[in-house]
Amino acid sequence: MINYPDINPVAISIPFSGFWGNSIDIHWYALAYVVGAYLIYFHMLSTRKKFSINLDNEKVSDLVITYGLFFGAVIGGRLGHVLFYDFHLQLQDPIYFLKIWEGGMSFHGGLIGVIVAIYFFAKSNGYKFFQISDWLCVCLLYTSDAADEQSSVDLGGRRIIKK
Repeated sequence: MINYPDINPVAISIPFSGFWGNSIDIHWYALAYVVGAYLIYFHMLSTRKKFSINLDNEKVSDLVITYGLFFGAVIGGRLGHVLFYDFHLQLQDPIYFLKIWEGGMSFHGGLIGVIVAIYFFAKSNGYKFFQISDWLCVCLLYTSDAADEQSSVDLGGRRIIKK
């Protein structure tokens, strides 16, 4: 039998009371998203000439942080979780989607969200969808750990998020 370390999923806890509870908790997977986004950003800056992409640094940042991470992964992941797993709670509470402190993101919702976000970014900046998506796909390998976390299990199959 494999003995797994008992690692707290909360990296940083800031004591600050509000409607969300007694503290603001920053989880390890949130840090993985941030680190992954920065790695993708820097990789995209260094490879944009290879893919014939003439975007300045600010547009690349918009693509990665605003479209990809925020609208795509976070909003798409949350929407996917609510639609696929907790739709009954959404019907009972119209603002349930906004209650992110209660947890819940789905990988497939995030994937669909990122695809839709890339489409809108490409169209609004005069590029073809596959031109931007091909450029981004190579960089997504950096965030495989964050995507794996969505299943709430580690590589050995042990559940790491206690409900």
